[in-house]
Amino acid sequence: MIRIRFTLLILLLAFTTPLLTAGAQSQSSPQGSISGRVFDAQGKPGFQMEVRAVKADAAEADPESVFAAERIYVYVDQDGSYNLKWLPPGRYIIAVNADHRLPYPVTYYPGVQDISQAAAITVEGSQQLQDINFLLDRPTLSPRLVNGAVVWADGSPAAGAHINLLVAKYPWIAPGSISADEEGHFSLYGYEGVKYLLRAWATAKDKGEMHAEPIEVSPAENAKRIRLVLNVSGRGFPRRKLDR
Repeated sequence: MIRIRFTLLILLLAFTTPLLTAGAQSQSSPQGSISGRVFDAQGKPGFQMEVRAVKADAAEADPESVFAAERIYVYVDQDGSYNLKWLPPGRYIIAVNADHRLPYPVTYYPGVQDISQAAAITVEGSQQLQDINFLLDRPTLSPRLVNGAVVWADGSPAAGAHINLLVAKYPWIAPGSISADEEGHFSLYGYEGVKYLLRAWATAKDKGEMHAEPIEVSPAENAKRIRLVLNVSGRGFPRRKLDR
């Protein structure tokens, strides 16, 4: 009996030791951070602005990678501070307002709007870099209302339907989201000069989740109201929710 127990103990150690070693190696992998503050031209904190980090090699090979769906990001707090944590060692490009949520141009460290002029920030080991600050230019985009209504296929109002305003070029970025009122009406702010996609969906008792075909919109002053019709089955129709 003692010999059997000893054999089982040896087998158990043989199977668990590699797993423990892998876990220990994962925990010991160096990870650094980049932190700083974001202020606008009037010295006000850039509250709720997205700050995004992307590997410099990727951004240099393809500038559009800054806006990829997979990204490392945080939002600026009420004091204007941000802290990008858990960064593996490497060179990074830092971008502010990369989710197009506020009327400022996308700005790269050290305060330029052309990514080719951005300065790469190098994180070595578990280094914690501080004071990577941004002072933004004044807002350059004009907010415009996007008004419309969501209806079912029979024309009846789709009360409570969900509406997302997505950046057309990067449809995984959703700077606006709202629910329709009792009459199916909605109003969202977008920015003039930016192309968006409007998507809507709701759940019908007899048909399940229904969607409207996405409509491209370019917000402008006195633009026409938009009508979204829920007539597409939700099966295989992915929806995008606003990142919080």
